Amino acid sequence: MPDDRSRMEVVQALSEKLSPQVAAALMECVPPFAWTEIATKHDLNEFETRMGLRFEILETKFEALDAKLEGRLEGFEGRLLGFEGRLEGFEGRMTALIQEKLSAQNRTLLIAAAAAIIGSIAANLIG
Repeated sequence: MPDDRSRMEVVQALSEKLSPQVAAALMECVPPFAWTEIATKHDLNEFETRMGLRFEILETKFEALDAKLEGRLEGFEGRLLGFEGRLEGFEGRMTALIQEKLSAQNRTLLIAAAAAIIGSIAANLIG
């Protein structure tokens, strides 16, 4: 790999033999690193193929993850529906219990009111 010193020596030699403008133009055509580090079209095609395979693998993994999440969401939805059914059953039992207690309380109040009225009538008749 050429270093800065050797590149400067080449520029100096070219400037002396040709001209500084030609030397500068030629040096612009020479990369500041080894030619083996330059990617070829073949290298880029291989890279594209490898990246395509990696993206296919990622797509497959995402599809599997999506299916797994979909299954979990369906299971969660089923459990929520079961919970909703249990809540509806609890609500029905609580409603029935409240109605039963209110009916019993109404009967007690009705009997107490009737007893008070009868007692009042009897007190007026006797007294």
